[in-house]
Amino acid sequence: MKLLSPTQHKRLNEATGFLLLFAGMVTLLSLISYHVQDPSWNTAASSRPLNLIGYPGAYLSDLCLQVFGASAFLFPLLLFGLAWKWIRSDELHAGAMKIAGAVLLSLAASAALSFLPLRLFGGTVRMGGTLGLALATSLVDALNLAGALLVTATALVISLYLVSSFALAATRRWFEGPAAVLRRFALAWRLWRERRHARAVERARLRAARRALAAKNRADAELNKNQRKQSRPRSPLQPWRLRPTRLPPGKRARRPAWMNPPDSKPLPRSPSARSKTSRRSPRQPWCRLLPSFRSRRPSRAA
Repeated sequence: MKLLSPTQHKRLNEATGFLLLFAGMVTLLSLISYHVQDPSWNTAASSRPLNLIGYPGAYLSDLCLQVFGASAFLFPLLLFGLAWKWIRSDELHAGAMKIAGAVLLSLAASAALSFLPLRLFGGTVRMGGTLGLALATSLVDALNLAGALLVTATALVISLYLVSSFALAATRRWFEGPAAVLRRFALAWRLWRERRHARAVERARLRAARRALAAKNRADAELNKNQRKQSRPRSPLQPWRLRPTRLPPGKRARRPAWMNPPDSKPLPRSPSARSKTSRRSPRQPWCRLLPSFRSRRPSRAA
């Protein structure tokens, strides 16, 4: 009979599998509901324990967490895997190697978690437990920090080989799904970038076309304006467009010849106007008129 392998009796295998499943559930509930004030190996309390499994759960959880730390949660997982094998009556090859791998996995996980500066349950439980702290300290003293980390990582990989059917060839199948998702995401991202670039190029082309059209319209409007100015006839019969000239005082502006109607002659002056201009005497100052005014005035003696 192989170690840890199911028997040929299927009903016995199923019963044993359910017992292993029950043990895994008890262990998991005990670890989850751990309370510091519960009575345990290092705590004396007269009150009733708050653990979901009661006194057995309080003592079991305290022992596992204080010794192995957070790596104690591997125990219910290993029990679940073993229960699944027994329920299905699957043969378990190399049972001794599986047990050695489980022990190595627990020790390596405890040592790896001890390198983290964290604590559980309000600082009362170390991440790697007492055993993990002792292993990590010994490795650091012997190999320094880098060597200790390398040895711990190697032990973890080897324990995974021993416990499960882990193989480097299987990792390709494991990562096919995430890799396909990442490829689809990368393709969608590239297509989105291409569409965005195409829209930007199209908008730039439309802006350039609108600017060119606006410049052409302005040039056409300026050309049409110049052509209208050049083709507009300038008629001489627009005296308001002529710049007025200033004449000296006493002179009248002469009527331009172009304002006279065709076949017309200038009108002669009337003789009365001519006689008035001839009779007009030149202006003299008023003081020269005084003698004549005095000669006409009769004297007092007379």
